[in-house]
Amino acid sequence: MGINKIQGGVNHNNCGNTETRKIGKTEDQRKATPHSANRNLQSGIKPVEKGLSNYKISSSATNKTKVKSTHANTAGAKVVKAANKMVGRYQWGPPAMNEHKAANGLEELVKRGTPISEESRLNCWESILQAGMKSGMLPEDKLVRWMRDNGALDADFVYQEKITKLLGMKDSIPLQDTTPEPGDIILFYGSSHVALSTGGDGMLHLPSHSMFKEGSVKSFCDYIKADDQIYYEHLKGAANTMYTVSNCPVSEKVYEQIFDFGDAIAESEPGSPEYDEAKAATLKAVSAIENQMEVRIIKNPWGKMLDLIEKTS
Repeated sequence: MGINKIQGGVNHNNCGNTETRKIGKTEDQRKATPHSANRNLQSGIKPVEKGLSNYKISSSATNKTKVKSTHANTAGAKVVKAANKMVGRYQWGPPAMNEHKAANGLEELVKRGTPISEESRLNCWESILQAGMKSGMLPEDKLVRWMRDNGALDADFVYQEKITKLLGMKDSIPLQDTTPEPGDIILFYGSSHVALSTGGDGMLHLPSHSMFKEGSVKSFCDYIKADDQIYYEHLKGAANTMYTVSNCPVSEKVYEQIFDFGDAIAESEPGSPEYDEAKAATLKAVSAIENQMEVRIIKNPWGKMLDLIEKTS
């Protein structure tokens, strides 16, 4: 795997903000209990700026996998139909309540009633919510009222918790245990990235520094693993968020090894003994849980999401 170090220590989050920091563990993280640090969606993965905007759709992505779906003519299929019309529109941006106070379409909608437009900036999971709203399966007025009544935008950590609950992330299951169907929600490496399944290997998503597009689960996973820096960032995202999406949190030993790999990336040259040793140790440490982290599926979530916002509105 190749690596291109980030200039100036600025790295980026596929679903979160941009921040300036040293890659790897901070001094505070070294002193703290590993799993007490950065336990929220926004502080998970920091995707590389050069990466996702250059992500290419594989040939399999343009030929949607045909699978027998129990979701035909149901909520999931309707959401996918609406999402297909979003392709080439909507630009990625930091999520609502981001630390830089950058403009965000969902935040403007909830706080000020400003409709989300095709020029609005959203992050990955917000684009999926927009598809739900455009399809009518997640009524905009009910979602806005639910978010307001539950103080979803009172603080960034509250927003993260509400999104985790709304999407039903804790109900996700590993890809190996299911076949994605149209309208299922796809989670990569904890909640490092969120996409909408079109069935089988196909998906629709809003990668960082890009526009809403069609893609492939396999090719996106290959893209992640093709670059050590990008792979590390996704592993770090999983380390910080797996406990929010499953009953299998990353162990402290694996957590520490992932951050040791980050230190090696920051401090050693690729091919050096220190770098290669840290990389090999990390690959070994995550090998047993890779299939739990890499891709998880939230099955048929739209009815549950509607029930939630209706019952608690």
